[in-house]
Amino acid sequence: MNNNFHPVHDCNAGVMNTASGRVVDFNNPTADMITIKDIGNSLSKICRFGGHVNQFYSVAQHSILVSFLMREGEGKFGLEALLHDASEAYLGDVVKPLKVILGDNYKLLEHRFENVIAEKYSLFMSPVAEKLIKKYDLQALELEHEAFQKNNQVPLLMTLDRLGLYTGHLSWEANEARIKFLACFAECMDIREGRVTDGYVSYIRTSDLFKKVG
Repeated sequence: MNNNFHPVHDCNAGVMNTASGRVVDFNNPTADMITIKDIGNSLSKICRFGGHVNQFYSVAQHSILVSFLMREGEGKFGLEALLHDASEAYLGDVVKPLKVILGDNYKLLEHRFENVIAEKYSLFMSPVAEKLIKKYDLQALELEHEAFQKNNQVPLLMTLDRLGLYTGHLSWEANEARIKFLACFAECMDIREGRVTDGYVSYIRTSDLFKKVG
């Protein structure tokens, strides 16, 4: 039993508890507060578009889609694309119009967490990488908006099938999304560290997925 949780009713300290038992300080997040399991667990349960969709679709699945689009198009920056929304594991998925209204206060928190996550996982966040992430993030956004708000699922279905991500259903339930997010992370790390030299090992498509990252 983990007894290190911050008192749940004390909201003035500027900290939050995570499922792994870590206490995260919003004012001063550090790399040791961040874990990929907490990120995957949280993003798999957060719904895109503020929940205003015709079926559940997680930020974790969106992140995998952006990573695969990036890798298909550029052959690099797969890890950076996968973690482009990782700060939302701690800040929530705030819809873009609201982010604009919140302005600099939200941006400060977002940049704070983006920086510490980039430090934790040695992300290569150059202007070129950021521009490419935005390109494929927007592609995914358009496909998801079409499928989950406008009820035109065909473009997203065709894209998932082309990328090898279609599993018989368009959106994944939370546990499936969590496991596949962690598998995609492991795959991207193996590629970056040179443990894979003959193309992508595609953990998230393999039958031993649950044994590897469950």
